[in-house]
Amino acid sequence: MTHSEFFKKVTSLGGGVKASIDELQNNWGNLISLRADFKGQSETIYDCYPYLFQSLFSNISADELHRLSIAGRLFATSIFLYDDFLDNEILEKNSRKLFSPLVIQWESQKILNRLFQPESLFWERLDDFYKEHIAACAEEESFREGKKSWAEFTEETGLKIAVGKNGISRAVIAGLVELSGNEKVYHPLIEAINNFNISCQILDDLIDWKQDLKDSAPSILLARIFKEKPLFSQDNSENFTQSVAKLLYYKGHAQYTLTIGLEAVEKSLKLLEEIEGEKTDWRYLVLATKAKLESLAEDFESIIQQNIKRVQVQPKVDLKLPPPSNDFELIAYPALDFVIEQWRKGFGEARHIMNLAARDGFSATGNSQYYYGDVFQRALILETFCDIQEKLNVNLEPIIEYEIDYLLQKRRLDKVGGWAYFPDVFEIAADADDLGQFLQSFVLADRKELALTYCEKPLKTLLQNNLLENGAVETWIVPKSNRDEIQETQQRYNETKWGVGPDTEVVANLFYGLVIYDPNRFSRVIKNAASYLESVQNADGSWDSRWYYQAFYGTFVCTRLIAEIVPDSAVLASAEQFLIKTQNADGGWGAEKSDQLNTSLALLALANCRAQAAAAREQVVSGINYLKQSISAGWEPVNFIKPRLGEPYKSQTITAMYVCKAGAAWNNLIGNK
Repeated sequence: MTHSEFFKKVTSLGGGVKASIDELQNNWGNLISLRADFKGQSETIYDCYPYLFQSLFSNISADELHRLSIAGRLFATSIFLYDDFLDNEILEKNSRKLFSPLVIQWESQKILNRLFQPESLFWERLDDFYKEHIAACAEEESFREGKKSWAEFTEETGLKIAVGKNGISRAVIAGLVELSGNEKVYHPLIEAINNFNISCQILDDLIDWKQDLKDSAPSILLARIFKEKPLFSQDNSENFTQSVAKLLYYKGHAQYTLTIGLEAVEKSLKLLEEIEGEKTDWRYLVLATKAKLESLAEDFESIIQQNIKRVQVQPKVDLKLPPPSNDFELIAYPALDFVIEQWRKGFGEARHIMNLAARDGFSATGNSQYYYGDVFQRALILETFCDIQEKLNVNLEPIIEYEIDYLLQKRRLDKVGGWAYFPDVFEIAADADDLGQFLQSFVLADRKELALTYCEKPLKTLLQNNLLENGAVETWIVPKSNRDEIQETQQRYNETKWGVGPDTEVVANLFYGLVIYDPNRFSRVIKNAASYLESVQNADGSWDSRWYYQAFYGTFVCTRLIAEIVPDSAVLASAEQFLIKTQNADGGWGAEKSDQLNTSLALLALANCRAQAAAAREQVVSGINYLKQSISAGWEPVNFIKPRLGEPYKSQTITAMYVCKAGAAWNNLIGNK
């Protein structure tokens, strides 16, 4: 069963449970909501949790299984709501929120009372699970509040809390055993769930340790280096977090903690095997968690080795920026400082992490189901470094040379060449968006010979095979005929997973690369592309993007190309009006509220409409003021890239990069005038 097939099955089973809860909702109207949505896809398993063990309890009637699932879904909802209350330092005085968990448990209790007699062993077991849960939460809180020394948070204590906090799900097993009479599987299943919960807790601890550090939340991982509650200071958070990271990874604490999780998940699988529980759908969750832990182990080793190598070869850069002379420099300088600091760390924060597992049909090299893409991001940053080096009069040559060397190592060595968003996943073809970004980066870095050497081959394939009659190009660089086996696979994935057809923002980025690379040789196709972009402008003056959130990125890259080719085009005035009309009252831009990323993209788009730049000065000043005020609280990770699979991509580094780029652009246009 693949990842998508599993969740399709879960969604189907859970649909009936949710429908029944909606019927119960009629008793409460708008007074209380019984359907508090869970926070993530993994939590949708509680919509149908008993069904995941159905193969072990085939004698339970469909009606009993359905009712137990409804009760379990309600009970799980109440627990998540209580957890939310515990996570908030100040409990909001809202009667509906306060009573919601109580009412939800009451509805669950009524169903359970009809399923199980008062003398049933189920109630005794549920009572024990509930007590363990409360005791575990209380003990964890005592460490969080500093009432207990972290020196007392031993490995044994951490495991006990993990089992207790996450263990009410065991009540489902107690219910299934009671309804079926199959008592022999009770203890091994409970032990399997306990070990699964331990492995999940370890995984969370390893992934969320920075937030745990900030919240003073104890974990087996952090307790290995802190004997007292850590005092997290926002003023020194970056240096403090960095020093903790070095201890966790380079002293082996993360790796040791990971082995605890792997051992626990192996125990869970072994217990399932002993009772033929490997036939249950629940086993899929155990295997998925095991794969994530194994992926982390591989990543730890890879990242540590990469960092050691990077430190050995990365040039030392000590950039001394002058005091800012205006508001444009006032936002550009700290943004540049942040991006350079991320460069020193290897741009780990800027990477796009995506789950591309073998069970979903991917056969990329390595054991990991998670892949890390930073090629496009670092090409964007490289182009920005080249751009602002001139506009801000700073010397970034050592960084630029280092980044060029890094990115050249990531190019595809197959018949097409070029760059793919995830270089190690061969099912993903090289693409025109990456190619356009590399053309821009090489030319602006004054390394045009690199474009001639490494971009001509994929460019030839693209223009000979993927150029469309309307002036656009296909995003994916795959030959139309005489494809080899890999190219056939890539095209199949294009059609089934990624999507085909021209993408407006990709067309704009690719042909802008050609404008600055060799405008005379490519003049005909560039003009056709500009005409295509003019024809697909929305009525409100914006452009849509298939791969990017909101309208501001697409509007930025489309106006950039058109301003170069058709500077008197009427679409630029329309774009300017769109940008003026969508500016928020606080001076920023963003669909629901202003944010740093889309404000910067809107400012860059306004700069492209340079014939109207003077008229937009008021909007520019307001936008710069918004950025000046917002960045004092830090850099926002804002949804940027919109993948067809997986979670949205967002990055503080990319946000800071665009803030720097916008500040430098307007500093160059009107900053000193």
